[in-house]
Order: sequence, then C-alpha cells, then structure tokens
Amino acid sequence: MEDSIIEEGRLMAEAFEMKEGTQFNPKVLVTNTVGNVITRFVFGFRFEYGDPVFEKLAEDFELSFESFSITSLGSVFPFLYYTPLYTNFRRPIQDVVSYIKSVVNDHRRSFDPLHLRDVIDLHMAEVKGQRDENKMAAIEEGWEWKFIFELYAAGLATTTDTLRWAILIAAQHPQLVHEVQKEIDDVIGGRSPKFSDQSLMPLTGATMLEITRIRPVVPLGVPRCTSRDAVVQGYHIPKNTTVLMNLWELQTSPKYWKEPDKFNPYRFLSEDHKTIVSHRALNPFGIGLRVCLGEKLARMQLFIIFTSLLQRFTLRLADDSLSVGMEGKAGLAYGPLDYNIVLEKRNV
Repeated sequence: MEDSIIEEGRLMAEAFEMKEGTQFNPKVLVTNTVGNVITRFVFGFRFEYGDPVFEKLAEDFELSFESFSITSLGSVFPFLYYTPLYTNFRRPIQDVVSYIKSVVNDHRRSFDPLHLRDVIDLHMAEVKGQRDENKMAAIEEGWEWKFIFELYAAGLATTTDTLRWAILIAAQHPQLVHEVQKEIDDVIGGRSPKFSDQSLMPLTGATMLEITRIRPVVPLGVPRCTSRDAVVQGYHIPKNTTVLMNLWELQTSPKYWKEPDKFNPYRFLSEDHKTIVSHRALNPFGIGLRVCLGEKLARMQLFIIFTSLLQRFTLRLADDSLSVGMEGKAGLAYGPLDYNIVLEKRNV
C-alpha cells in the first residue's frame, strides 16, 4: 500500500505543478488522489485525472454525503431513507453500487486463482477455497461490492477533507510551513517521502496531529450500540442504545487544551522540540476497541501526500479566498468551505 501512496503523492504533485501560477481549488485533485489509493487496492487499477468515470463516482459520493449525517432524521428514523425526503441520497448511492458491481462481475469473468490482482480476487479465492474444502462460509459469496463500497464510504470523504483542511491551514500559516519545509529538506531532500520518515520529523508529525485536533472530520465519531446495560457517571444507558462520541468537545475544549482555538503544533512537541508528546484528549479516529480500522492507512496517506506537496511547493490563498476561515460544511464528514490556492514551486 505504501508504494501506491507514494506513487499517488508524486502524481498529485505533478498535477499541482501544472497549475503553478494560476488559482485553483485543490478539491478535485485531492479527491482523485485519495480515491486512487482505494481504487488500486480494491480494483487493481487507477483512474487518470479527469477520467469521467471517476468524476461521476466522486460526484455521486459527494451528493450522498451532503444528504447524510449521523444527526440527520434518517439516522433516527431509518425508514425515511426510502422516502422522497432522501432521493438525493439514494440515487447516487445506487449509481455507485451499480458501478462497483460491474467491476466485480468483470473480475469474476476473468478470475484466475493463480494470479490474484487485488482485494476482489483475494475475496473470490477465499470463497472458492471454502467451497472446495466444504467449509462453513466465513466470507459470503457475492458480497464483494458491499465491502468495497464501505471502504470508499469510510475513507474517501474523511481523508480527502482532512487533506483539504491541511492545505488550507498550510496556506494560512506561511511561517510554520517554512519551518516544516526546512525539516523536510533536512530529512528527505529531493527523494519521495516515506512513512518511516515521520519518526525523524517531529514538527511535521506534530503539524498533522494539530490539523486533526483542531478540525476533526468526524466530530461525533461513528455511532456505536451498547451491548449491555451500563451506568456512566450516574446515567443509566440501556442495552442496544446508540451512543455517540463527542470528539469535537474532547479536541477543542479549554478543559483539555490551552488556547484550543489557536493552531499550534508545538503543543505536541517536547520542550526541546525533538520528540512528539501524546495527549489523552486527541482521538480523531475514535475511542476504545472499535477505533477506525483504517487509521494506519489514513495516517500514512496524510503524511506522505501532505509532505509531498510541501516538499515541492509553497502554498498561499488566492485573493478571492483570503476571507476563508476555519468554518466548515457538515455532512458525512466535516470539510472546509471551498477555497482557491496559488502555488509557487520550490527548488528541491
């Protein structure tokens, strides 16, 4: 996976370079990059920038995400998803599922157990092995599309919006970016970043932590359900109760942070600025045994792609976006409002 992320980070930087000197919204390129990491993993291929198939997929996901949030009426009364109230949610989802199923069917027709190409093939090989050995099915046949859809749904908007916050914040803090770029130059130089570089780059790592602290893209986490009756701080919570985690409160409250509204990566550094210091209130990927399964992959993408950009470019907000602040737009994920940037290529 890391090699694919490194390659996508490089290709994204090349696509950004073609925009040098012009103002543009990085949203499309970032979405394509994050989507390609998932696509390589599940489909065994990537989409070129501007591919109409991926543009349609990205548009469908965005439309459905905008129509859904964990605090919406549909989350409380699921039957509403089948009413006209949620037409804008259902139609794009149906289109996405239809495309995924078509790719799965193509894989099924060309499946070769001796040459496994991707996750779809691995799934089919496992099902075939269970069937050949007359074992009870641990993996259901024909449900590959559901697993793939969930990977896209969980990883596309969240990672894309985190990177969009990262680019916006970098453009708003040029002095900090200058210091991060010095660290990048000292540790990485002109080669492609690797995830293992992060251990030698405390300021870059702290900057990524502060981005995920000040703007968690899933502010209320993912809904969970209690498996038994419980009492929490005197409150009785019955079995099968839906529970939300207020990550926004944990990560932006003055009870846990000094000047929580101020962007300050140095809060995560030791006094000598050489090591990262953990904080118990930082939980952007959730809490407990059911934390996000994709946490390591997401952290790898965020570090490699963000570092690849700052390695090659200095970013600033375009004149028409100078007033863009830190307010976001809620949906499945909490992303920044649209903005435009201008790039200046660095000599590396």
